[in-house]
Amino acid sequence: MSDPQSVYGIVKSQGLNVRREPSRHGKIIDQLSRGDRVKIISTSQLDHDWIHVLAREGHDNAVRGFCFAPDVEIEPPPPLTSEEDTQIFTPQPPPFFQRNRTEAIVLGLVIAAVAALLIMVLS
Repeated sequence: MSDPQSVYGIVKSQGLNVRREPSRHGKIIDQLSRGDRVKIISTSQLDHDWIHVLAREGHDNAVRGFCFAPDVEIEPPPPLTSEEDTQIFTPQPPPFFQRNRTEAIVLGLVIAAVAALLIMVLS
């Protein structure tokens, strides 16, 4: 299971400890192998050397805990599909232009007339 909005990492060292707290003194609750994939939940607010991870996501033996950050390489995000590109980068017209075309033209003419009157009054 892989959520495209999530950040994942790959364990770089053999026998990486997963700890209950973000500290080298935290209780070891599991160990990971080199190449294991982990979901990165967050980084420690106090010490950015630790990351909160979910290992073996979607399996019965999944575990949440903290790992030493330098031992986990962050995966680059997956490339966008053409549908995602369209959803993200296609600018949407402001609500004004989503009304019917006639209403937009009339409102534009009214705005132009008011602007012209203001220019004449202020000149």
